[in-house]
Parts: sequence; C-alpha cells; structure tokens
Amino acid sequence: MQTLFLSREHIQTLHTADVLNAALAARVAQLETRQLEVEQLNVELRHQIADRSGHLVAAIRTMIDPGAKTPALAPGQIVQERYELQREIGSGGMGTVYEVVRLADRRHLALKVAHGFDAIALARLAREAQIASQLAHPNMVAILDVDISDQGFLYIVMELVVGKTLHEMRDRFGDPAWALPVLAEIADGLAALHRSGIVHRDLKPANVMLAEGANGERVAKIMDFGISRISQDETGSSGSMPSLDRTAPTLRENPRGPKSSPRSSSNTLTQAGSLCGTPQYMAPELMHVDRVLPSADVFSLGVLAYELLTKDAPWPEPASVVLDEGRILAPAISLAIHLPALDPAVATLFDRCLLLAPGDRPTAQDVALQLAKVKQTDA
Repeated sequence: MQTLFLSREHIQTLHTADVLNAALAARVAQLETRQLEVEQLNVELRHQIADRSGHLVAAIRTMIDPGAKTPALAPGQIVQERYELQREIGSGGMGTVYEVVRLADRRHLALKVAHGFDAIALARLAREAQIASQLAHPNMVAILDVDISDQGFLYIVMELVVGKTLHEMRDRFGDPAWALPVLAEIADGLAALHRSGIVHRDLKPANVMLAEGANGERVAKIMDFGISRISQDETGSSGSMPSLDRTAPTLRENPRGPKSSPRSSSNTLTQAGSLCGTPQYMAPELMHVDRVLPSADVFSLGVLAYELLTKDAPWPEPASVVLDEGRILAPAISLAIHLPALDPAVATLFDRCLLLAPGDRPTAQDVALQLAKVKQTDA
C-alpha cells in the first residue's frame, strides 16, 4: 500500500507540474504575441512618420515667407498638448534643440525646430525626420515624432542623447585605444544606414555623439540626416528603402556665391552644381558627380578615423578642394607610419577608405567587420 500511495503522489506531482508548464507556456505565448504587436506598431509608426515627413518636404518647397521667424519657445510651454518644454540644449546654423518632457509618459526627449520659416531649413528638418524615422539602430539617433505646431513651426522629436559630440572631445584624439571602439560603432551604424539605401553625406565629428548608455558606457550615435540622400548603385538604380519618396526634394547648399551656375534646372532642394557637406570630410567625387554612392561616406569615415587616431587631418587642405581646383593631391601619409604600433590590418583598412577612386574603398560593413575581428583578437 505504501508503494501505491507514493505512486499516486508522484502522479499527482507530475500532473501539477504539467498544469504549471502549460500555464507558463500560455503566458510566454501571450507575451510573445504582445511583443510582436509592439514591434509591428513601432514599424507602422516609423512608416507613418516617414510618410508624413515626405509630404512635408514636398509642401515646404512652396513656402514664400523666408523673413518670418519661429516664435520664441520658453520653459513650461506646451507644444501640441504633447510636449512640455524644459530648456534649450543648443542652437546651430539651421535650428535649435530643446529638452522636452512627453506628457503621456514623462519621458525626456529632444525637440528640434528650424530657425525661421526659410524653406531650405524647414525642408532639411523634414528630410531628417523622413530619413531617420526609417532607421532603428543603437548607433543612430532615433526620430519619434514630426509635426507642425499650431503656431506654424515644424518640429521633430528625437530621443534625448546625453553626452558630447566628437567635435567636443578633441582632447581624446590621438588615443587609438579610445578611438577604435568608437570607430567600430560608427562603422556599424553607417553600414546599417547604407543597407537601408541611405548615404549620410555629412559624416564629421560634430555629427557623431558619444552618448551615455544605461550602464554608464559610451555609445556612438550618428545624427543629423538633413542632407542625406537615397543611394544609387553603379547602374544608377536607387537604394532599397521602398517607403521613402525618392522624388522628394533634398538639400544642397551653394557656398560659391552667385557666380555658380547649376547644371540642371531640376526644381529640387538638391540643385546640381552646388556643394553639399563639409569640404574637410567630403569625398572628392561629390564636388562633380550627382550620383550618390555609399563609398562617399566611407571616405568621410576614413578622414574621421585619421583624425581620431592621429589628431591630424590626412591632408593639409581638404582633398575635395585641392582636386576641384585642378591641383595634384599626394597620397595621405599611411597610418602605419604615424602609428607603428597600430594593427597593420587596421592601418591598411583606413588607408583604403581614403583612396580617391570610390570603387577601391572598402564598404562600411567591411570596416565594421574588420574592427570587430580586431576587438575579438585583443580580447
């Protein structure tokens, strides 16, 4: 009887375990379903932001009041019944960034507005939202909302990134142990951007933020997509972002003054024959070639890497300017000469980024993979 009693007890225990396992499995399935729903909502939200931004880009071309000014924003002001303004974070040539609190969940975010109602500045802001809203990557600043306020100013809402730009951390330049992990993250973010069919076109220290991560670590984040473009492959076909309006106007600024004459009468915000980007970091081919390829960003990454690793620019004058003026550009001094202790594979990798022929440069993915291998070897 004792054996029978224990057997029944054992069976009851197994039955209870089966019931608990079934309940646990059902709960896990429920959570997985909810997680999938959240992911689908996030994807749908990004598409909605991109679509709305695309319409804004096209509409802003017709704005004819360049003299108007954006209303002053003050702490405590509520924007569209959604965001409470806290403070001004910073201001640049094209816009101002504020810290805000989202009223729905009290999350601190960044709100960016353009200076005045200049069509170029507004279109750049809308373009930035259109581009960045399609991207979800830890090494890129996330765009969460875009709209026009009741006061008539366009704004985009981004994750609030606490940290400093690389431009503000030049005192760390020349330290490979610090620079290489940063460059690896930049390359990883750039590769994700290129996989989405986008070329940044203005990668430079001021457009990379070193943010404070959740555990106190530093995370590199690429930002400012205001002059980004859909990439084209060697056959001229465009990149692989189906929801982005490829006919929407993009931006090019012309610093050469009134003597510069466009090669095209295309009514877009990226007029042929004008200059876009920062000459010191710009790939030489962007001075004359309208077709935009990811290899242009890789050149910028090479210049950035050279500066982070050596404190110096690869050339005394920007390569784009020297070649545009018809002068001969000598090859940059190899990183292996500047830094004999640097891994030869890394030195060669970044030397190749600076090659003048776009097709001879590695891809951003190549750079990311090579730096990941070096990190694993060092570990």
